[in-house]
Amino acid sequence: LGPCEGVRCADTGELIPPELVKAGREKEIAELKAFGVFEFIRGQDGLGFKQVRCRWVDRLNKGACRSRFVAMEFANSIRDDLYAGTPLLGVVRLLISEAATHPKGKAPTKILSAADISCAFMHAKYDGDLVLQLPEGMCPPGVRAKLVGAINGTRKASQLWQRFVEARMTEGGFLATKGCPQLYVHPRRGVWSVVHGDDFLVEAEAQQFPWVDEMLHRTITYVPCLLYTSPSP
Repeated sequence: LGPCEGVRCADTGELIPPELVKAGREKEIAELKAFGVFEFIRGQDGLGFKQVRCRWVDRLNKGACRSRFVAMEFANSIRDDLYAGTPLLGVVRLLISEAATHPKGKAPTKILSAADISCAFMHAKYDGDLVLQLPEGMCPPGVRAKLVGAINGTRKASQLWQRFVEARMTEGGFLATKGCPQLYVHPRRGVWSVVHGDDFLVEAEAQQFPWVDEMLHRTITYVPCLLYTSPSP
């Protein structure tokens, strides 16, 4: 876990109580283990691999500490092959318009759902040779951690997450639109979904949402957080 005393919030600089830091970091380590983010190797086995240091980023939020274990892979060169785009604002407005539009005099039937993906990057597998230099106490002496899953702070993380989402959505029958690859359409069910980082926005008829939840829950830690419906006439 590293030292839990004297840790300050990354946003405000406020001193975080050690017990909260300990609880936050233990939760993050549990997630790293659950997703199998890295595997231990002997130090000499990592020779020739890119070596990256790591650190803890702790934030105090509503009386709890949210800790993130992040790599420190610096972007010291321009790499077009690592690009991961984000959807246009107009695409989000399109989904809102679709959800709000219904025949005059009839009750609305569409729902707009916003959802957050927990530990988004960890869902994706890392496809390179990168070795993490873990903080003292996280591994035995002389041992390194070979990255298996994507984590915050690696340059490929966003792109690998987008590939993971595309594969899962395609398996579910969605098609990525050509003009905005982050916008997915299910032609048979009439479901629209746009993905921005670790946030999903889904628009569909109310009866389609049980299927959407079931489809995403198969492989993604998907937590619907908001539901919007148009006002009744």
